[in-house]
Order: sequence, then C-alpha cells, then structure tokens
Amino acid sequence: MCWNKASPIEVSYSMESKDDMAGPTSKLTQFIYGALKSPTTRLLPLLHQDLSLLRRKSSATLSGLR
Repeated sequence: MCWNKASPIEVSYSMESKDDMAGPTSKLTQFIYGALKSPTTRLLPLLHQDLSLLRRKSSATLSGLR
C-alpha cells in the first residue's frame, strides 16, 4: 500500500520551500545564503580557500592510496 500519494511536483515544491530552512541539513545552505545576501562578503574568499584546501587534501589522500 502506498500511503503517500503526493505527486513528484508536490514533493519537489515542498522540498524547495524556504519556510523549513531550520533542518540540520540546511544549516550549511542557510549559511551560504546568508553569506551571499550579506553586504560584506568577506566570508566567501575564506570559504573558497577552505574548499580548495579540502580538495588538495582529498586528492593527496586518494593519490596516496593508489
């Protein structure tokens, strides 16, 4: 039996709803939106730097495992 009869469109609409941005998985999204909307975007270069460092570490780890 299928209890949930919501169509895919309804499901995607409810997932894109900005009202429930309080979930733990959306904290990062909320932070990024806040950083993008804030007039002082000093955090973005720092965030970009952190991401590039993470990429370097992960690629170094992967090459070390081969």
